[in-house]
Amino acid sequence: MFCDQCGFKNTDDDVFCQQCGNKLIYDQQTESLAAQQPVPATQPAPQQPTSQPVPTTQPIPSTQSNTTPSDAQHPNGDTTNSPVTSPSSVPPTALPPETPASAQQTHNTTPRKKHTFTIVLSIIAALIVIALVATFVTWKMELWGGKTLPNQQALAQELQVKDAKKLKAKDVAKHLKTKGFTVKIERVFSGNTPGTFVGYQGADADSRQSLSQHITVQESAGPGVPQGTVGKPADQIVTTLQNMGVPVHYKQVAVHDKKQHPVGSVVLTSPADGMPLAEADTERGIMVGVASDQDGIPVDIQGMNPDDAQTMLEDMGYTVKTEYKFSSKQYVDKVAATNPAPGSPLDEGDSITLYIGADASKTMDLITESNDYGTAPSLHTDAVTGLYCKSTISDANKDCVTLSKQKMKFGGSWTGITLNDSENVMNVFPYAQNYIPLDSKTPSGESYYDKMLFNKGWGAFEIFTFENALQCGDEYVDEGSMVVCSQGTIYTPDEWSKSNFDKPKESMNYVMQDYLAYAPVGTDITAWQKSEYFDKDAEKSVSSDKKVDTSRPFIVIRDSSLYDETSYSADEWETHDSFMPFFSSSYRNSRVVPMKPAISDKTVYYLVEQSDPDWDMLQDAKVKGAKQIDPLQHADKLTRDTLKEIAGEYMLSSGAGAWADVLTINQDGSYEGDYHDTNMGGASDPDKYPNGQQYVANYSGRLSKAKKNDDGTITMSITYKLHGTAGEVRDIDGVETETTDSQLKDYSEITIYPAGYNIADFSRDIQTWAPWNGDDSYLSKQTQYPVIVASNENGDLAYFNVDEPWQ
Repeated sequence: MFCDQCGFKNTDDDVFCQQCGNKLIYDQQTESLAAQQPVPATQPAPQQPTSQPVPTTQPIPSTQSNTTPSDAQHPNGDTTNSPVTSPSSVPPTALPPETPASAQQTHNTTPRKKHTFTIVLSIIAALIVIALVATFVTWKMELWGGKTLPNQQALAQELQVKDAKKLKAKDVAKHLKTKGFTVKIERVFSGNTPGTFVGYQGADADSRQSLSQHITVQESAGPGVPQGTVGKPADQIVTTLQNMGVPVHYKQVAVHDKKQHPVGSVVLTSPADGMPLAEADTERGIMVGVASDQDGIPVDIQGMNPDDAQTMLEDMGYTVKTEYKFSSKQYVDKVAATNPAPGSPLDEGDSITLYIGADASKTMDLITESNDYGTAPSLHTDAVTGLYCKSTISDANKDCVTLSKQKMKFGGSWTGITLNDSENVMNVFPYAQNYIPLDSKTPSGESYYDKMLFNKGWGAFEIFTFENALQCGDEYVDEGSMVVCSQGTIYTPDEWSKSNFDKPKESMNYVMQDYLAYAPVGTDITAWQKSEYFDKDAEKSVSSDKKVDTSRPFIVIRDSSLYDETSYSADEWETHDSFMPFFSSSYRNSRVVPMKPAISDKTVYYLVEQSDPDWDMLQDAKVKGAKQIDPLQHADKLTRDTLKEIAGEYMLSSGAGAWADVLTINQDGSYEGDYHDTNMGGASDPDKYPNGQQYVANYSGRLSKAKKNDDGTITMSITYKLHGTAGEVRDIDGVETETTDSQLKDYSEITIYPAGYNIADFSRDIQTWAPWNGDDSYLSKQTQYPVIVASNENGDLAYFNVDEPWQ
């Protein structure tokens, strides 16, 4: 039965609509069928139970209710006792049924109850709908159920930053905290500007996140090599590295165990795995060493048994020697490094140095030397050279330092260490002129080295400079020289006595210089910290820091910014320089300034055990998906045109032929240099080197950033990299051959004088380097090729094209 009010389908037994309560109207056919059901004539039919109250069915009376059976007339006219006609044979009457009182009551109240119930249900349903709508609206308004992580553009609008790429990660984190999120910042390598917002870690922008969930905001650390790059197939890291926004070069490197390092896998990177790219290297980009079948020092030689490694290399035709070098715990008594570096290509017969890992038990062996006079402090510089970085690197230029080998300024065979190529060369002894054995005593009977850190037996030792510590005004004085300081000017005693005796004589000052302490693996850190070596306040400031990692060698560098005083009067030579260690307490001032900072995981620099091969000497590796690198992709038109113009070979020479420095400049901005200086009779040991002595330098670099000058010249930046190690001596055909640096090492800019330049307009310094020097007839001519001039405070170096027609 369908309701004519709302159309709802009800059952045939329903009197009122279940949906709206409207009284149902049955059609005629339904009523006729109900009336034809057999009903006893004398008694009313019993009520049928239904789910809804319905009127009681009444018996239908006879049309002659007052006639008795005896009065009934036969159809033929006879009066007989005929039965009452059956209801089935008599059509029903249209009389309304007579309802008993009880039924009448049901009939009057049931629809009202049913209608009330339906209204209640409708109200409840409406309330539910309202609640659902309210719930949805409040959820949409982010009043509950978490909040949406805004995308980059939305963040830029909310933080009122015009360029979304310049959003700072720290500002994004602070903004999300105001929304109720718990936020932390994670630094990741990317091509974005360092410090800017990169994205979210583990959550998508525009996604709904619970406020109980920690949100990780990614902050760009600039370009670098993500942790875990080494070991992956090279073609799987192409996209990641391309997104760093710097050139990426893939090079072939040799490997020994090809099961461990399959051909085509990444075995070496520069910067190292998990390290940022230094700002100075952004133009060169990221270098990736890919395992190959080429010859050379296997990159996986690190960690091998030294004897096995030596046998393997000698079988390849190389000459091998071994030395010790401080290393992490995992490489102690194993191969820790090589020179040339692992992965480098070699020719048969080339020499290789295997460095065996050493710990604190080797400290005295590696910081002393013995001769006929005894054993005295002298650092084996190769034992400590390398890159050292803090445990957390935010800026590679600030959080990493390099210890490099360098000759001492006073000459001879002494070498020392420079910190980030500082002009101050450091070592473990105070004065190079004095060779004082370890067992020497002062007149008072104490050891000359009593106050030195290495003499404590803890395994740690100092490396410091003793040059440029004494200062007169802005000029440095060689300690021990007999000079007079007056008004910031240095005078010899003779100069002073002749014309300056009337000027005031001033005391010189000791100035704080480079100083660090080195701690190999196995150093007694506890004893060191309990001593008075570290400043007490500095120790308190790191007391809550994470403890230092003793499984790796580390250095702690004195930070002059933590000191109130960084200079004091030398008191006319009677006071010891308290900024560095000293021989004994016999000086009037025997104090030593305590070290700041104290050691913790945050303050020290750990050794990074990777030495790069000479990448420029390696062959390119073909990697699927890798783009061909255009070294000049970021260069402007002036730079490209200038490099095309100056490509060629240039020479710097004295003209005598004993020495020369040749530059080969390529159109892509790269260059190679070859310096030699030969002395046929100057070998240190004529019996060992009968064919004389020579200094050589093979080096390379890049030219970039051309800038036009008002005089028509062009200035360009230049980088420099020596191939090999300065100071290394080899026997080449009976010639004592020592690797050294080219003079070009100290220059960062070159000036290009274009072809057609008037020779007379060159400065006298530049003319001095010309092959025609002294022949004034050339002053009226012009150059036919460009001239390359390197200039700094030390003077000019002029490289002339080898094809310049001087004859």
